[in-house]
Amino acid sequence: MMTTEKAEPVSIVSSNSDVRTEYKVHTRSVTGAKKRRRGKPCEDAVDYKKLKKGIICAVADGHGDKKCKYSSIGAKLAVESACEVLRAVLKDSPTPSALYTQFIDGRDKICKDIITVWNRKVISDFLSRPESNECEKYGIDILAYTEELFAKPKSKMTVEETRAYYERRDYFESILHDAVALYGTTLNVVVVTTKFIFCMGIGDGDIIAVQGKRFNWLLPPAEQFSTKTRSLCMKPYDALASFKCVTITKSKSKNCRSYMESNINPDFIMLSTDGLRNSFLDDGMYIDRMVAINSERQTGYKKFVCNSKRWAEKLSRESVYQDDLTFALLAHNK
Repeated sequence: MMTTEKAEPVSIVSSNSDVRTEYKVHTRSVTGAKKRRRGKPCEDAVDYKKLKKGIICAVADGHGDKKCKYSSIGAKLAVESACEVLRAVLKDSPTPSALYTQFIDGRDKICKDIITVWNRKVISDFLSRPESNECEKYGIDILAYTEELFAKPKSKMTVEETRAYYERRDYFESILHDAVALYGTTLNVVVVTTKFIFCMGIGDGDIIAVQGKRFNWLLPPAEQFSTKTRSLCMKPYDALASFKCVTITKSKSKNCRSYMESNINPDFIMLSTDGLRNSFLDDGMYIDRMVAINSERQTGYKKFVCNSKRWAEKLSRESVYQDDLTFALLAHNK
């Protein structure tokens, strides 16, 4: 589904106390050349939130499989869910130290919350579709079940209670799985604060950082051109196991004086669907282009922003798969 593009960057005077002032954010989403010729919509989605405590940015790539007929909606709901959950984390943490602890110790809970919220949003949408006729009478119960995806059974139950519990769980799990499979999507998310960067993702797509001429994968990269990917539409515990997460402490300067420092303070961070990297012949060409963008950003950020749509469309048009292409660029205000 095409999302509203925020083509112009937000430019604010830099300040150490408010992370919103440290970064410009530019997002771009273009429909793949093959889909444009066939009159089909983009199945990617992108969203971001700029808060005082941190910037949240998410991209999602709805699966192109015919079985995933509502994947563009699934992608849109994925970025919405991620921003909603992470916004609450940022607002509920009173201090930078407490926020850091939340992301270090609470990453499983964050993943569970995103999976839960996404499943709930998907089922709410599914119940308005023709395919839901057979389970409409269970609508309220199925929505309630989405809040129990990671709940554990009571420690003490009778044989009858245990049988009833598992029969209900298996029944609603089957309905849920069949429904959310229509909405399959990947998801990649980054949270940038003044002190650290938190990244999480399921499926393909990339989160990378460029610092000077140095390139870093912030999450391990998927194999280029691979057609296999993990998905939010997997069974909840499988989806949870498939999420990759990392927290990176930002260095105060680029000249680290201690082995305790990460030497990471990116000039820019980019999240993208796999349509971007797959538009290059190999990973080496992709890395070279990302590093080159950094020099362009420093000398002419506005020029890059103005040309990004034509650049993305050209990449898709000339690539092997001519896929949808979406990215979000978080550039440091230096």
